[in-house]
Amino acid sequence: MMINSAVSTGSASIQGAIKSLDSSAQEIAKQTIHPIDPVSAAAPVGDQQTEVNSHGPQAASLIEPLVEQNRALYQAQAGAKIISTNNEVLGSLLDIFA
Repeated sequence: MMINSAVSTGSASIQGAIKSLDSSAQEIAKQTIHPIDPVSAAAPVGDQQTEVNSHGPQAASLIEPLVEQNRALYQAQAGAKIISTNNEVLGSLLDIFA
């Protein structure tokens, strides 16, 4: 039946998103955090201290998992929307036949 198929598709989308979120969260958790030394992170400019943009390789290695987190979020939202729309259609059908 078409209704079961839509719920299955939405559920599969949400489950896939959860797996992606878990995988990317583990990747983020594996990263070593190094605190920025305020002395080395500032470069003198005239009489003022200006922060140096020192994102380096650590930030680059976080980009992929963070993008994956956003993609998984949209995937879960899409799955939820599929199920929600399915429920609305089913409600409309019940109203018509009632």
